[in-house]
Amino acid sequence: MIKEEALLFNAADRDQDGKLSAEEFLAFDRPEQYAYMQPLVIQRTKEARDKNGDGFIDFHEYIIDIVPNYKKMTNQEEREVFVTEKERFEQFFDQDHDGKLNDTEIFRWLIPDDRATAAVEAEHIFEKSDANKDGQLSFDEIADAQDVFVGSEITDYGNTLSVNTEGHDEL
Repeated sequence: MIKEEALLFNAADRDQDGKLSAEEFLAFDRPEQYAYMQPLVIQRTKEARDKNGDGFIDFHEYIIDIVPNYKKMTNQEEREVFVTEKERFEQFFDQDHDGKLNDTEIFRWLIPDDRATAAVEAEHIFEKSDANKDGQLSFDEIADAQDVFVGSEITDYGNTLSVNTEGHDEL
């Protein structure tokens, strides 16, 4: 762990003075958000996941931490997670459809585009809530599908649906 932190520290310390400025500390703390740190993030991920040493992450290497016993799945929930993750791997992450993730695809997996995620989630909510399939949500459809909204990451698991009479939390 100390070795990994030292690598991060040294990469973040752009002026190589042995200290981190406020900006450098942010790069150390959130390396995925800084372009010059991203190669290190990808390298660390490959070191942890690329078990066969080919420089890529295949589906087995991707899924093993999500569903550790995926080869011997016994319950329905595990099977559903497996199917969902297989679809995500094939449709969203493996852009060149070669069955493995290259550096660009690894980064896309680690730091997904929130806009794409939000669009997929909104489409899912709409599909589950639009009872009459007219392409619009009425108040009644939203109320009837409250469990869909409460279970959604896009609504912060329902937290954004509650009425806040004291102002916005982010302020």
